[in-house]
Amino acid sequence: MTPHEWKQLAGWVADRMKEYTRPYVTPMRTANDYGVRLLGTGSYVAASERRILVTAEHVIRGKTEVHNQFWGLETVFHVLEPFVFDVPLDVAFAPIRSEIWNAEPHSALTISFGRFAIKHEPLRDELLFFRGFAGENAYYGFGIHEANATGYCSQEPHAPPLAPELFEIIWKPEKMEFTSETSDEMQKKMTHADPHGLSGSLVWNTRYVEKCAADEMWRPEDAVVTGLLQRYAAERETVVALKVEHLRAWLEPQLAPD
Repeated sequence: MTPHEWKQLAGWVADRMKEYTRPYVTPMRTANDYGVRLLGTGSYVAASERRILVTAEHVIRGKTEVHNQFWGLETVFHVLEPFVFDVPLDVAFAPIRSEIWNAEPHSALTISFGRFAIKHEPLRDELLFFRGFAGENAYYGFGIHEANATGYCSQEPHAPPLAPELFEIIWKPEKMEFTSETSDEMQKKMTHADPHGLSGSLVWNTRYVEKCAADEMWRPEDAVVTGLLQRYAAERETVVALKVEHLRAWLEPQLAPD
């Protein structure tokens, strides 16, 4: 396979994953008398008959008012329940009340906790994907806050990770390309130089390379959550994520039925 053919395939996977993950993701915002500001990214997860909003702890740190939004709905909601968080791990979640989830018709969906991998162990050169809201693509004006989501597909670098509980994803803006299904309008509106705001995004192991190696058909439904995006390591040209096993080890006791 030529590099051009591989890029085309990776773009096709990215487009499928963008569509698939769209209902799960929300921009995290805060507001004051002067405007609305993007904080980061959150995802809706279902576990033990509860709906929760998962993000990184530093996204909501020190914020007394946090807003979320459901896909297909312009209404913005306050996150009413307090966040449960762990500072060293940089993870957080807040319960989403049923009366908020069901307040208005929307197209948002929750990720079943069963879709979280037991461990971060993608094949070498596997395609990893995340969808989030970068601050460079969020604008406030005339009383309206527009946050455009970024879908990003890349791979792990062939280098030792920063820490055993972390993994990295290559982030090289000068080599990024829009997929073939990205409209001309969106290409004009979107930039991809600064990943700040993507923190809190769930990272998916697409399992595309794994399925191809097994000579099996790939579908977006084959993807599993493999981590939580936490920060940008500019000097390494990567974004850094917490491995899913550490996220699970923290979340599972918190979500155990009473």
